[in-house]
Amino acid sequence: MAEFLSLLVRMNLAAGAAILLVLVLRRPVRRMFGAQTAYTLWMLPLLAAAACLAPARVAPDEGPALASGAVSLVTDAVIQADGGWLAAVAAAWLAGVVASFAFVALVQFRFLRQARAGIAGPAVVGFVLPRMVTPRDYEARFTPEERQVVRAHERAHIDRQDPRANALMAVLQGLNWFNPLVHVAAVNLRLDQELACDAMVMDRFPRMRRRYAETLLKTQLSPRALPLGCHWGP
Repeated sequence: MAEFLSLLVRMNLAAGAAILLVLVLRRPVRRMFGAQTAYTLWMLPLLAAAACLAPARVAPDEGPALASGAVSLVTDAVIQADGGWLAAVAAAWLAGVVASFAFVALVQFRFLRQARAGIAGPAVVGFVLPRMVTPRDYEARFTPEERQVVRAHERAHIDRQDPRANALMAVLQGLNWFNPLVHVAAVNLRLDQELACDAMVMDRFPRMRRRYAETLLKTQLSPRALPLGCHWGP
């Protein structure tokens, strides 16, 4: 258990540093290289966390000493903690994970219930077999041109594997519920994802920018992002 908690701490410290870097870079990168490149930056926190899984490289004459600095202080405290304290921390972490996943399931269930009632969407739901759902007044609310860009937007989400990326982000948020930077990253990742998707649609329909913006205003926007899917909105 001590080793697991130590690894969890190291991964969150590494991912947190990468998240801060991405938050600084995302806007200038978007201006210089485009929305898709800015969205790709969000791979950095995942790679930083994954790097912690690699075995440490220790010189033969150094022994199994931990790395210096803040990371070693935190992880060493975890490893040397008594069993009762470790059990309490592990129980709190697990309770948070269960609560987080339950909340995601509740939000997802509510949206799917609204979709079945015809009062939610347009959106892409599901991550195994993503599909587009529309409200019952879809054809009455949107003109043929507007429906064309809506379908293009949702198709872009599916082609880019965005529903699966969002499902992975939801899992990571649940496992790391105690780290506020992970939740900040999730919000900004979803924003960059939508901007990248918008850019793809505008590349396909360069003469429909105004119509696309007007269509956005006509969509039924949700105050909370769909955790296992992609809800259309700014």
